[in-house]
Amino acid sequence: MRLCYAAPLVAMALLPAISVAQDRSAGPDVFKKASPTLVTISTSDAFGSGVLIDPSGVIVTNLHVIRGAEKATVRLASGETYDAVAVVGVDPVKDLALVKIAGASFPVAELRIGADETAIGDTVYAIGAPKGLELTMSEGIVSGKRDSPGGYRLIQTSAALSSGSSGGGLFDDAGRLVGITTSKIDDGENLNFAIPIRYVRDILPGTATWTLPELNAHLVATSAPSGTSASPLTTTLGGIPQLASFYTNTLGQIAVVRQTTGGRLRVSFRSAGFTVGSAELQWDASRKGFAGNGTYKALCGGEDRRAWDVPIEQEVFFLNDKVIRVRWMQPVAVDCSKGVIRSYSAQDVVWFVPSPE
Repeated sequence: MRLCYAAPLVAMALLPAISVAQDRSAGPDVFKKASPTLVTISTSDAFGSGVLIDPSGVIVTNLHVIRGAEKATVRLASGETYDAVAVVGVDPVKDLALVKIAGASFPVAELRIGADETAIGDTVYAIGAPKGLELTMSEGIVSGKRDSPGGYRLIQTSAALSSGSSGGGLFDDAGRLVGITTSKIDDGENLNFAIPIRYVRDILPGTATWTLPELNAHLVATSAPSGTSASPLTTTLGGIPQLASFYTNTLGQIAVVRQTTGGRLRVSFRSAGFTVGSAELQWDASRKGFAGNGTYKALCGGEDRRAWDVPIEQEVFFLNDKVIRVRWMQPVAVDCSKGVIRSYSAQDVVWFVPSPE
């Protein structure tokens, strides 16, 4: 069932110019405060977002981001990745989940919980990974408060959301977390929804933890429903995806893709006009991605500018028709005089089809 709301068109009075300027000037400060707390969560079947709410590594997200997954990877705004993910709390009706990664002293969002919750007309900012583009921020207003079919309230917002935004944060102009972005109405304009953060209080993590398979078994055993009734904002995968022939990333690097029948893929990576790596990959249904071997040019240290073609393993994951995610182990600390690579660095980079000029 999908949310369907009929709302009358009403005229809105223009805000004074000074108020508009104040709202807009808050954006950079909100992003600076909130963005370090955002994470992306990827599974073999889906891709979404999350927000750190406890320095011990507790993250709030939508349940539908991890539902049905056997394993998940959490990537912090800093680029660090964590493959060990435990579930420490769920609310299937409200489509909320708390997951935990190992560690301490993580940056956390300030929660806005109490009598001063958002009002219709308040400026809000959504931060997440729409279409796989991490740390994307959009501005809007609280455009309504709605009752969901599950019996709880939703924040309606005009802040832009897309697939990949599920589990992301909706922040007020002081950078406080007010909601978790969860769904949208596909055939409407700017009809997007977030779950108020106050509902997280009901699922504060306890001492018990579940693995993802244990969570799935629990949900099946209890016939727990999915809490979202509009279109969820995760990116789902199925079959062998067809990639574009050309991608770029935020560093201006280029990936050239040649895909043939049978799930075979050849990728060439270029930077500043030079080919810095290539890979021959094969579709792996169990990973829902392309995996295989390749090479990467490792620069020698110091004044020695020679480069080696170092063999590496590589993976390419399809997020949607315009975005892929590439993982590999990049050789660093290369000692050419001894022919030794002293260490590798895990790389996890989002690449996207560039927009036409």
